[in-house]
Amino acid sequence: MTSRSFLLTHIFKDVSKLDEGGSYYSDIEIRHDISWKIRIFKKEEFLGVNLHCEKEECFGERKWSFQTKFTMKLVAVSEKFFRRTVQYEFQKPEGHGMNKFISWENMLRDYVDNDSIIIEIHADIVSSAGFFKIKCKIRFMSSTPH
Repeated sequence: MTSRSFLLTHIFKDVSKLDEGGSYYSDIEIRHDISWKIRIFKKEEFLGVNLHCEKEECFGERKWSFQTKFTMKLVAVSEKFFRRTVQYEFQKPEGHGMNKFISWENMLRDYVDNDSIIIEIHADIVSSAGFFKIKCKIRFMSSTPH
């Protein structure tokens, strides 16, 4: 399988109002027929960032999984950025990322503009099982040469 890349971007507002243990979620976006969203949260004076796979578990069907590599990026208006990359295998609807992405103090000082932050997630589904195989065959059979 070739890698399937996608980008999610969201502006989270009112970050100064995010309490310890609290979370904000982006809207769900569909990429490669899979629902995804971004979650940010405050934990132990750090900003946490997660990529959430919202694919429903299909009972009676084969188990599915997606091996992903994704970069979480905090972007400032000044074009300064902070990023971290992780790898994770999604096997059910869940989120994964970093609980201690950047200190809350550094985030407030260097990345907040008008009480908002911009989070980008650049993701690659590097391999999968139980999901793309059938769809890829259908797409391949119905595609026309360029």
